[in-house]
Amino acid sequence: MLVPETVVIAVYVMVDDFQRAELPPVARRGGQQPALSRSEVLTLGLLSQLACFPSERAFHRFAVAQWRHLFPRLPHRSQLNRAIRAQATALAAFGRCCARHLDALTAEYEVLDCTAVPLRASTRRGVGAMPEVAARGKSLRLGWFVGVRLLIAVTPSGVVRARWLALGADVLAPPQEESRERWPPAARAQHRRKRQIVETVFARLHGAFRLDRDRPRSLGGLWARLAAKIALSNALIRLNAEAGRPGLRLTGLVM
Repeated sequence: MLVPETVVIAVYVMVDDFQRAELPPVARRGGQQPALSRSEVLTLGLLSQLACFPSERAFHRFAVAQWRHLFPRLPHRSQLNRAIRAQATALAAFGRCCARHLDALTAEYEVLDCTAVPLRASTRRGVGAMPEVAARGKSLRLGWFVGVRLLIAVTPSGVVRARWLALGADVLAPPQEESRERWPPAARAQHRRKRQIVETVFARLHGAFRLDRDRPRSLGGLWARLAAKIALSNALIRLNAEAGRPGLRLTGLVM
């Protein structure tokens, strides 16, 4: 899976428009100036989440070899990684911006669900990284894992929303097996059909954006990667919408 240069440029333009319109100006400091602009850092942070790059090292190696003409001041890998982590809040804001452009605020309904995000092998001993948030749990997809659970709200078109509860929501969930309440078969069937979109988004996050294969070592790194993956998903849906393609389609965006 590779990223056409036209898509890299399209993402950069989208990011640059966003940061000019919605982010405060970057404060000038004395001494040596950053090698990359904020728009360049955000663009690289988004594209680095694609599964064709199995690691941060692999992404940096590819960017040096193939995108040097697009990012001529590309710094050392460790410096780039620090710059991306420092922009975690901006990455999350960009994801929300894309959601607004896709009319997510007026969606008829949202599907709420969570997925396992492993942070280390479940068989490893010791405390490990991020003991303040990581715990051992069981997932239908992964089995036993050590990590966290990601809770997201998805619109019918696959856009990931934020702050659904703060906006006010009525949560509709099927009764538990031990409950005396029963839904009619038609209601259960309709609920299953509507849940398919969130399963599709989870498959995209895990498969195309390697959510289940990253192993961040700090809470800041975890937050930055989650923000970048969700923002990238919304951004690609936005590019598809502008081109008249199905929202969750990856063909034409990555090859």
